[in-house]
Amino acid sequence: VEEEKPADGDKDIIDFYSYDRTVYVNLRFLEPSDITISVINAMGQVSHPGIRASDVVQEKYEIDLSDLPTGIYMIELNTNTGKYSGKIALIK
Repeated sequence: VEEEKPADGDKDIIDFYSYDRTVYVNLRFLEPSDITISVINAMGQVSHPGIRASDVVQEKYEIDLSDLPTGIYMIELNTNTGKYSGKIALIK
């Protein structure tokens, strides 16, 4: 029995990046997912209320971080299928 491999379009896509003190989040899921996006400072404290949404399939979000001080922050994304994170640097 040969195992069928999914096509490139058959996977979740989670992409985020920062530019000019704004975080851009692009999501595409195969199945609807509940999400929570949090911004966490170097001390482990939630620094921004972030985003909560239900039944997300495909969505783009912008999170304005202009009110936060310069520093390194973690962006955490929790979904039905797992947890994803990455670091961003905010520079004035």
